[in-house]
Order: sequence, then structure tokens, then C-alpha cells
Amino acid sequence: MFPLVALLTSCGSDGAGEPTDDPATGKYDVAVASGDLAVGPQRMSFVLIKDGSPVAEPVVYVRFFRLPQGASPELAGESAIPFSPLGAEDEVHDGELSGVYYANVPFDVAGTWGIGVSVGPKYDEAGEVRVQFEVKEKTQAPKPGDKGIAVKNPTADNAPFDQIHTGSIKDDGFHTMTIAEAVSSGRPSVIAFATPSFCRTATCGPSLQIVVRASARYVDQVNFLHIEPYELTPAGDLITREDGFPKLGPIAESWKLPSEPWVFVLDKQGTVVARYEGPYAIEELIYALDQVTK
Repeated sequence: MFPLVALLTSCGSDGAGEPTDDPATGKYDVAVASGDLAVGPQRMSFVLIKDGSPVAEPVVYVRFFRLPQGASPELAGESAIPFSPLGAEDEVHDGELSGVYYANVPFDVAGTWGIGVSVGPKYDEAGEVRVQFEVKEKTQAPKPGDKGIAVKNPTADNAPFDQIHTGSIKDDGFHTMTIAEAVSSGRPSVIAFATPSFCRTATCGPSLQIVVRASARYVDQVNFLHIEPYELTPAGDLITREDGFPKLGPIAESWKLPSEPWVFVLDKQGTVVARYEGPYAIEELIYALDQVTK
């Protein structure tokens, strides 16, 4: 299901088109949407931007580089990656995010990495856009193989609805169960940390809407939960810190989320089997749910 990038075993330098600290000079920019990357197999996603807005080129060619300090960049792997529509196009207006590029990358070392992105199915030395990102030793948020963190979030039974959901839908059935109940229910679960009204990043996308659409395929098979990542007043207003930024809520803090939105898929044992940071395609979520409902 995932486009897979196979890393090269050699550590030789590729002198042509190496990622540098210089800003991209092409007509495109690249926004890496995955910030919680670590050594091991990782889903990495990014968005292609032109003139300040996300664009949907059918395919891009991506080269991955290790960037060891004080040494030449090392070409680690390369692959063509297709554009994947989010699957909620009627929720997207002109100039907004409609899809994402993603791949499963087996990062083999922590530190600074780089990608070079060429529009089209082949490497384009003149048009390649380059950007750097960090890979840590361990992820911050739960990763596949970790147990879901069993916490008791507010539900529609014990909290004002505007305090636990900022979207326009007032009865989506996603606020009747705690994460602790879901983890121990014996059913697979989807836990969506998203704030429809207060998204803080340019790569949010219609995260919760995608979960809502996917849920129709798994009625009475999967628990679906929505958690507002930020702390809200009973009237649904943001609670801010002294520096003016939104205050992360206690449930998101317990899951150690470094950003939002996040969507986690748990199996019947309450173990994380997939996670999506930022934008993701409905095909990814459906694939993961098909696996845990077999």
C-alpha cells in the first residue's frame, strides 16, 4: 500500500544536486508535513507548493540524503512518488490542500536528512527542490507497536459539546467513549486528534472529515473517537498560554503530540498499527482499517 523507498547500503556521495542549506530557487517549494520522524520504518509525507498554495502534480521524483555533520551528503535512496488525493475534495476550496505525497522510509540513522524533489517521474537536476528535516532516535508520539495510552477524555456525557468539538457537526458519534474504554474494548479504534476550527498549520487538510467518511464503512466494527488537541472553554473558545499560543489539552499532552492534527489506528488489543501526522489520504486509513478488521 505504501510507496516504499529502499535505502542504499552504500554511503557514497552523489555530487550532483546535493541538498544544501541554500533556499530552493525553483518555482516550487516543499513543505515536509512529518515532524516526528525517528530511526526505523516511518511514514513520511510532504506537500508541494507553488505561488504560496498547495499543488497537485501527478508524480514527483524524490531523492533522500543523509546529511552527516562535517561530511558530504550521502544519497540514501530514491523513488517516484504519486500524488494521493485526500479523499474529501468537496471539503476543499480553491488554493487549499487537496492531497499529499507520502512514502514509507526506513531511516537508518538519526540526524539531519534531506530530500530533493523533482516534478515528474524522473530526476531533474535543474528543477530539483531541496529541503532538510530531522530524524530522531525515538519518536515523541506513540508509534506502531506501542500500546495506546489509556486516558479518560471528556465525552458528551460529562462535558459541554462545544468544549470537546469545534466543528459544525453536532452529533457525529465520535464523543461517546473514552480512549481508556476504546483501548480495552476488544475492537479496533481510530483516535483523531484534530481541531476543525483552530488548525495551526498550513498542512492540516480536512483530517476529521476523512475519518468521518471512512467510518461509514466500518459501522459496528471500529470505535471512532475525536479529541480536540487544544484546551477549550465551555463555550468552545481557545485557552491560550502567556505567549499567546493555544494551550495543549491534557489528553494531547498525555499522548505527547508535538503538533496537530494526528490520527492513530489501534488494533483489537489496543496497539498502534498506523499513525498519520498532518495530511493523509483516505486510502491510507482504509488500508489500515481493512487490516485490523480482518
